[in-house]
Amino acid sequence: MERDGKDITVLSAVGHLYSLTPDNPKDKVYFDLHWAPLFEIDKKYKNYTKDYVRAIKKYAKDADSYIHACDYDIEGTLIGYHALKYGCGEDALKKSSRMKFSTLTKKDIVEAYENRIPIDRHQVDSGVARHILDFYFGVNISKALMKSVSAAKKKIFKVICRKSSNSDFVYFG
Repeated sequence: MERDGKDITVLSAVGHLYSLTPDNPKDKVYFDLHWAPLFEIDKKYKNYTKDYVRAIKKYAKDADSYIHACDYDIEGTLIGYHALKYGCGEDALKKSSRMKFSTLTKKDIVEAYENRIPIDRHQVDSGVARHILDFYFGVNISKALMKSVSAAKKKIFKVICRKSSNSDFVYFG
């Protein structure tokens, strides 16, 4: 595609292309994390993202500027930000702008292209924080629960349920 004498290449991201993974997967709990391509983390289910990451890296080499046009919400902002940072390289962020639109009409797309804005770092930071907190609590609590359930299977529990008019309780002995 061409506009104002410039060649424009449009690439898609099919959702998140990068995700958090622990620095040391052997740790009991994960607090040291880094972003990695999703296809490297989840080879079985997310391998389809590899072609998108490769295309972004391939076409990014010859680009003199970048336009982020993912959904204008926290997740969309993070998806595009990571595609730029990790797919195009850290320097791409300095040469990036953001399209903001709410409908896919030609008028709105052209207007958003002509009136680009900076990438909203507050939205990026919010998205990063949400993903980190989700990872900390989701993965670490799941690991603790699984360890607890596994340990519980090795013990014999005696459970007594009592019901009276003024109290209900369960006793584990």
